Amino acid sequence: MEPFKREINADTLRFKYEKGISSRTGREIHPYYEIILFFGERAELFSDLGHTAILPNTLIVIPKETYHQLNIIGDPHAYHRCVLHFSASEEMRALIEQSMTSLFVCEVGESVALLFQKLIKTAESDWDEETKGLLLRACLPLLLSELSQNEGSVTPLLDPVARGSLAYINAHLGEELSVAIVARQLNVSPSLLSHAFKKEMNISFYQYVLKKRLTKAFRRIRRGEAAAMVAADCGFCDYSNFYRQYKKAFGCAPSVKKE
Repeated sequence: MEPFKREINADTLRFKYEKGISSRTGREIHPYYEIILFFGERAELFSDLGHTAILPNTLIVIPKETYHQLNIIGDPHAYHRCVLHFSASEEMRALIEQSMTSLFVCEVGESVALLFQKLIKTAESDWDEETKGLLLRACLPLLLSELSQNEGSVTPLLDPVARGSLAYINAHLGEELSVAIVARQLNVSPSLLSHAFKKEMNISFYQYVLKKRLTKAFRRIRRGEAAAMVAADCGFCDYSNFYRQYKKAFGCAPSVKKE
């Protein structure tokens, strides 16, 4: 089967049915909620909580600002999935927070599978975009209601150094952070920490800290806070570096906007 992509866009609510590697692959921390229905190949999921094997017909629920990385095992061009991502609107905030409090992985149930099949057919139809968007908006609360009744898990991080590093980073994100500083706090060598972190998280210490800081900055800027103040609060000492990294990550310059 050749690579393909079908989409439905309704403002901040987006549905994609696609095969092949996405141009956004590698953005492991983002400011929106995400639900992935994984059809194939096999994969391994790395996250803040741990890592676990992903098999076909698996559902992955990812809260906003949660580190995750999906590594495909096999032909990456055969990566076949549905992706739904969205921000929390006021009218749906309670349902979203009930359904997506933590990252989890589970087998897809029949009712959830039927909702995704409906979205796939809609994305492939000749309907106009407004009609497609209306159906997408109608399906989201039904899907979240189903997810709130599901239970899933990931395999917890086994390495205590990686766990301790994550805890320290997330408690001191706006302060000076380096491998040496965190290693000193955990009473281990920098090389041991760097190796343990990369092995457990499949991302370097530096890249993890950068992505966390940028995602936090994005949320605050979208809320209306001044970019320069946000950059300093999120641990960026050099605004020009922040500007460059922000634009690279989000495709636009930092600006004061409301969600």
